[in-house]
Amino acid sequence: MPASTLTLITGSCNVILINGAQAANIFWQVGSSATIGGGCVLEGSILADTSITLNAGARVNGRSLAGTVTATGAQTMDSNKVRLPTCN
Repeated sequence: MPASTLTLITGSCNVILINGAQAANIFWQVGSSATIGGGCVLEGSILADTSITLNAGARVNGRSLAGTVTATGAQTMDSNKVRLPTCN
């Protein structure tokens, strides 16, 4: 069962991959909502059932996908960079 929420607090977090991990292989499964604070960098793809909010300056090296097969999700972005990761 995925966690209900994912919250990265503004200016105090970065996800750093080690030991050869690649953003293309990382998935964050969230039961309801994800919020990525400004200045944060998240590695990997976010899969949230309800919503994803990227505050101003937040970056995602992956995908940002909200919603399920039966429900529509919402995404809110404000001056963000979302980059499709590549596999080596």
